[in-house]
Amino acid sequence: MRLKNPFGRDPGPGRNRDGSADARSAGARAATDRPEPPPPPRAPEVITTDPSGGGSCREKTLHGLVDPRGAETSYRFIWRRIDGDTTHYAPWRSAGAGTSRSQVQEHIDALVPSRDYQTKLVAENTGGRSEGDWRRFSTPAC
Repeated sequence: MRLKNPFGRDPGPGRNRDGSADARSAGARAATDRPEPPPPPRAPEVITTDPSGGGSCREKTLHGLVDPRGAETSYRFIWRRIDGDTTHYAPWRSAGAGTSRSQVQEHIDALVPSRDYQTKLVAENTGGRSEGDWRRFSTPAC
């Protein structure tokens, strides 16, 4: 049973006798005034850079750029001979959880001299997977 306000008017539900908001109903309203949750993470940005410089007839260092976009991100390089059917995968490595591009690299060996290869960089985080473009490189003769 609700009591009437002795000053005349019933303050209504969620109000105290003096007309101020009841703390219980104010708390209920505050719960709905919460800020929007942050957006889900986006897939990392990946750029495979030109692999043509450096290395020898049997080894090469591959380079790329990864922007984790604020989520913990892993990356790896993939490479294959253009005239072959075997694809090679470097182990997954951490690119961290930064918010800007960082340089990443992978040293690979056991390449065949005087052959054409292609490589690309792949990165994953909770926002998804991104793959760079295939880039071509050649090994010199020994």
